[in-house]
Amino acid sequence: MLKFLKIQTQNKQNYSSTSRRFLAYFIDVTIVTLIRYFLAIIFFFLWLKKSMINFSSNYYNANQSSKINTESLSDMLSFLAQEPIFYEIIFVIGIIGIVGSLYWILLPTTKLGATLGKYFLKIKIVTIDNKPLTKSLLVRRYIAGAIPWVANMILFVALMLQQIPILIGMILLIVLWYDPSLIRNHKRTIHDYMCKTKVVNRDNKRVKLKKL
Repeated sequence: MLKFLKIQTQNKQNYSSTSRRFLAYFIDVTIVTLIRYFLAIIFFFLWLKKSMINFSSNYYNANQSSKINTESLSDMLSFLAQEPIFYEIIFVIGIIGIVGSLYWILLPTTKLGATLGKYFLKIKIVTIDNKPLTKSLLVRRYIAGAIPWVANMILFVALMLQQIPILIGMILLIVLWYDPSLIRNHKRTIHDYMCKTKVVNRDNKRVKLKKL
């Protein structure tokens, strides 16, 4: 009886389905990847191309004159630290990373009310009590939602090192993070719980945003 009442309560909440959320997420990741890709191309041809040529020349000359030992990590790091390209690449990676982050953080606060993927799939993020999102809340949610990406990197390293227990643990963490309904009957991700948010269907008139 309690399980039935819980399911009915969830239906009234108008939660978006896991498949709908995943498809929206896939669209968003594709869009962000393309944005970052084109930014990287623009930075390369307008700025980094000349620096890369200079770096290649400097590396070749240093290698020929035996000023660096290519098998020594400390020598390579010391050489890179003296090259402008090293800091330029870090700067470009930072800019590209920030642009991708702004996509997830700012779009839900615009007239669209969601990222492009969620907008096309007619779903949106709201607080657990149906209030509109603030930028600070979206920043916290973005950071919390990035935890599975760290797990992905650990998973990749565990796969390379053939650490099966860690590999299985990371796979379970990622799956349960995005779809906890596998062990509990609800449709909110772990970062939704951490930030007290939920993803609902936008086309249902029963869900109305409260004024702040």
